[in-house]
Amino acid sequence: MLALLNEVKNYLRVTDDKEDELITRIIMAAQSFAEHYLGYKLGDNLPDDIKLALYMHVAALYDNRGSDECPSESMRIYARYRKLVI
Repeated sequence: MLALLNEVKNYLRVTDDKEDELITRIIMAAQSFAEHYLGYKLGDNLPDDIKLALYMHVAALYDNRGSDECPSESMRIYARYRKLVI
């Protein structure tokens, strides 16, 4: 999670560690959403586009605190990896 935290902070342009706990919780929420939508757990070696979708999702949650919406751009990326269960 530390590596992902640092990558997300770079994406958000956050340079200090004052909000690390908040950002970590937002990452966990975005990851949980993605895993539920995709139908499987995300591993450590994520494809770059899934990482980007997570970054965008975290940024939206970070910038619009109190919102639980996932950006449509993230949803389009997630949709390519979704496993449908019938």
